[in-house]
Amino acid sequence: MLSTQLQQLFNDYHQAFRDQNITKVLACYHLPCTLVTPDRLVLLTNISEASAEFEQIFSGLNSLAIHSFKALSASYGKITDNIIAANVHWQFVDQSNTIIADFCALYHIVKCEQQLKIVQVISHENEQAIALPFSLNLSETV
Repeated sequence: MLSTQLQQLFNDYHQAFRDQNITKVLACYHLPCTLVTPDRLVLLTNISEASAEFEQIFSGLNSLAIHSFKALSASYGKITDNIIAANVHWQFVDQSNTIIADFCALYHIVKCEQQLKIVQVISHENEQAIALPFSLNLSETV
């Protein structure tokens, strides 16, 4: 059941990113939330801040001509009944099929009213990836 819910969340997330649909991306998040990269920490507390942040993210993806997002591997584990961690190895590929970004992201996900929502994303180098207890097959969904 949890695996299916996570697959659906990441499928929705991937589709929203591919379409650059901010409304659908934000539907995958619980606010407030944090986005963490090696050089930046962002706290998003409301829809306006989150929309502006994802506009900036999409602008950056467009400037790099990112064509597709591939989930190479994923795993997850329950922290509590309502908090889940998921680790996804992503590759961002441009239109000439060149890998532009190859990294892992650790997602902290909360269960709110039977729906899963992302509350934190920590993007990091592949060498820092952690393997969580359960494999998550995203190749069929993303």
